[in-house]
Amino acid sequence: MINRFENYPLKKHHTFGLDVTAKYFFEYASLEELLQILVDPLLQTHDCLLLGGGSNLLFLGDYKALFCTLPLWAWRLLKQMPVLWWLK
Repeated sequence: MINRFENYPLKKHHTFGLDVTAKYFFEYASLEELLQILVDPLLQTHDCLLLGGGSNLLFLGDYKALFCTLPLWAWRLLKQMPVLWWLK
């Protein structure tokens, strides 16, 4: 099921915890749903960012585009070391 939100708070999606929002935010559970999002008319007028864990992002203000979360099944483990994981 695709969940679509407007003016979605991003605080829990990045390490810095700043109080910023995304104009549009999508959650999805399958590759088929992601493909549905990618043909959504919003993509004709808004940029899109596929968001993973968000730990390497710093938002200084509200993001006027579309966010899509990447569920854990979309990640592929490339290499695992005692203190480091390489993901694709």
